[in-house]
Amino acid sequence: MNSTTDRISLERIINVPKRGIGDKSYLAFMQWVQSDCENSLQTAFDRLSTHDYGALAPKTARLFSDFVMLIYKWRKLAAQGRLVALFDDILTSLHFNLYLHEISEDRNQEQERQENVQELRGLLVSAEAQAQTLGEFLADIALVADADGESRERDAVTLLTLHAAKGLEFTTVFLTGVEEGLLPHSRSYDEPEGVAEERRLMYVGITRAKDYLYITHAFRRNLFGSNQTAVPSQFLF
Repeated sequence: MNSTTDRISLERIINVPKRGIGDKSYLAFMQWVQSDCENSLQTAFDRLSTHDYGALAPKTARLFSDFVMLIYKWRKLAAQGRLVALFDDILTSLHFNLYLHEISEDRNQEQERQENVQELRGLLVSAEAQAQTLGEFLADIALVADADGESRERDAVTLLTLHAAKGLEFTTVFLTGVEEGLLPHSRSYDEPEGVAEERRLMYVGITRAKDYLYITHAFRRNLFGSNQTAVPSQFLF
């Protein structure tokens, strides 16, 4: 959804949950992309959205057209900054709760997966409150994956956002910029649950430290060309 050049991800999700697109249909689609769409997924998506199927078999065209219409709907929500609405619509459109039920071995596994889904939704609530774009949010999530794959024994500083630090632990943690307007973010003031989500994010940062925690804030900051006094975060009192 965020990239029309990532063919590996497309192949991974094209039939999850199942929508009738098997290996044969996917291969036929990719051959059509190469021969009729200048090997461009974006061109193929645009043609499917206008029902310009060319030589693509009708059944395959219909399956992929339905998929593309979902992608375009979700892109619109993402462009509007409505990340939570986007997430909720994905779950509803894909009947994702039913999918989790079907692939889970037992009730405990299903519940654990549901909790993971809700945890991700909570991250999106915070991201939307900070006016993050979908691309920025996905970049944060990618940092988590990168950090998880690295050795914890190496002697180096790891620089992470609070979102990306979730689930990780370090001997020493520095939380910087703990000021009004940054944590909580100024945009969170306008959301009913915005400040509460920011407080939970602060808790995530604090609990990353196993032995030592340092919380800092600046006395002054240069914002929009103006030198302003920085106010310590309300979460410190």
